[in-house]
Amino acid sequence: MLNKKIFYFRAMFVCIGWFGIVGHIVLKIATRVDMSVLEAVISSISYYTIQTNIIGMVCLTYALIAMHKGYKPLHPYIRAGITLYISLTFALYTIFLAKLWQPHGLEAILSYISHYITPIAVIIDWFLYEKYERQASFKKRYIITWLLYPLLYLGYALTYGHFTGRYMYPFIHLPSLGVISLLRNVSILILLYIILGSVLIRTSQILSVEKVR
Repeated sequence: MLNKKIFYFRAMFVCIGWFGIVGHIVLKIATRVDMSVLEAVISSISYYTIQTNIIGMVCLTYALIAMHKGYKPLHPYIRAGITLYISLTFALYTIFLAKLWQPHGLEAILSYISHYITPIAVIIDWFLYEKYERQASFKKRYIITWLLYPLLYLGYALTYGHFTGRYMYPFIHLPSLGVISLLRNVSILILLYIILGSVLIRTSQILSVEKVR
C-alpha cells in the first residue's frame, strides 16, 4: 500500500514538474525580445532554478520508472546531491528573490511550481526514500564534493552574463556589484549551501538510526 501511494505521489509531481519546466521555456520563447528561439531556450535553461528543476524531474521520473519496471534506483549519493541542489533553489527564492519579483498570470503559476512545488516534492520524495529504502548513511565530507555543481554553475552564469549582458540573478550581477560584493554574496551562498547540506546529512543519519532500531 505504501509503495502504491509513493508511486502515485511521484506520478503526480512528475507531471506537474515537467509542465512547469516546459511552460517556462515556451513562455520565454513566446515573450522573447531581440533574441532568436535558440537564444530564448538557452536563456531559459541558464537559470539555476530551471536546471535544478530539470535535474530533479529526471531523478523523480527515473524513480517512478524504476518502481514500475523494477530497475535499480539511483545511487543514494546522487539522489542526495540533487535534493541539496533543488533545496538551494527553494531557499534562495524564499529568502532572497521572492520579494524582488512579482510575476502575474501564467508566469506566476509557473514560478510557484518551479520554486515551491517541485523542490518540496523532490525533498519529500528523498525523505521517503531515506526512511523506507536506503540503508547506508552519508559522511560530512560529501558536502565538499556536492559543491562542484553550484560552483560550475556560478562560473557558467558569470561567463554567460559577460558575453550576453544577461546575468541570471541580481546577487551575481558583476557589473553593478563589483568583485568584492560578488565575493561576499558567493560566500553567503556557500554558507547557506553548507547549512542545507549539513541538515540533509543529519536527517539521513537520524533516519538510518531509526531503521536500525
